[in-house]
Amino acid sequence: MVSSLSFGAGSSGPRRFAMRLLPVDPSQSWTPYAWLIYLVVLFVPPFLGPFSRLAWAATIGSLLIFLPLYFWAYWLSGRALLWIGLVSFTLGVALAPLNPFSYTFVIYTGGFIGRMGSNRWVIASLTIRHMADEQWLTT
Repeated sequence: MVSSLSFGAGSSGPRRFAMRLLPVDPSQSWTPYAWLIYLVVLFVPPFLGPFSRLAWAATIGSLLIFLPLYFWAYWLSGRALLWIGLVSFTLGVALAPLNPFSYTFVIYTGGFIGRMGSNRWVIASLTIRHMADEQWLTT
């Protein structure tokens, strides 16, 4: 949790307020942080062979785009999650020529879309996850 000082309208002095990465949800607790462990997979290719500076820059850049969206998704519901899912999917596809493990972003896409609430979106989520598994198995 990050805290900072603020002078509110009509206040007589500084107040502390907190900016949270996740909404208060006792049913989730620390779990959203645990799911971030899968991002480690993006850093496996350097151990498997040559990994260019461009690939490093693209991988780190994609994480800098993805992480704020990941946490923002926990504040959203419904169709708003579709846009975050599309960005995540695009990151996975765009990074694929440089990092063969970019399918990780596609798997997160399935998670975002699966939380949209409708059965039709859950089926779309499972389809996207299956596509990511197929990509991984064929690379």
